[in-house]
Amino acid sequence: MSPHKTVAYLRVSTDDQDIEKNKFDILQLANRLAGLSSLSEMQEAVDNWHLLTRDEQRKIVLMLIESAEIPHVTPHRELTARIIWFDDSSDEFTVRRTVRKDQVWTLAEIDTLKALAEGGATQLEIARALPTRKWENIRRQLRLHCGAGVRIPERGILPQVESFDTYAQRVGGLEANSGTT
Repeated sequence: MSPHKTVAYLRVSTDDQDIEKNKFDILQLANRLAGLSSLSEMQEAVDNWHLLTRDEQRKIVLMLIESAEIPHVTPHRELTARIIWFDDSSDEFTVRRTVRKDQVWTLAEIDTLKALAEGGATQLEIARALPTRKWENIRRQLRLHCGAGVRIPERGILPQVESFDTYAQRVGGLEANSGTT
């Protein structure tokens, strides 16, 4: 059985068009599709998409993508992405992150956190001021608003996954915002 031969017809209809660029684009597409022996094999793969493994699906999609752009990001909320396909068409979509209620910080909480960190407060003093927040979430907000190099004295007392309230119940005798340990 002889291999299939593919022929491309290139036409230039305006002075702005460049036959060399068209040749390059066709060769680039041909190289991408080299993993599949023919366009009919590509069509067969698409027709049986549900039977392909995730890896096989990803390889086919990557062959068809020219580039991906992320023109708009709203921190912690949504991301807009644009896929430019090999034929210069494009699709744009937005991915919204659902945020749990305990992950949303008020401006007052952030101001309190920044003031305590800048004032040299200890881990327990900061946690006491934000008694329902887990230390790992407080630490994340500290890095976001005060920088990655922020130093907190006497840290390591409160486990990452505990809030001050949970810690106080576990060790007993501590109250939120009481100012004493």
